[in-house]
Amino acid sequence: AQSLPSLSAGYCVYTLHFRGVTRKWTSYMDILFV
Repeated sequence: AQSLPSLSAGYCVYTLHFRGVTRKWTSYMDILFV
């Protein structure tokens, strides 16, 4: 049960990082194709 909080925290960090990367990617695509 001790690894559960760290796992959920890692999942939150991963989702936030993934959103940041996708946001940067979409902004790059906007710059290139617009």
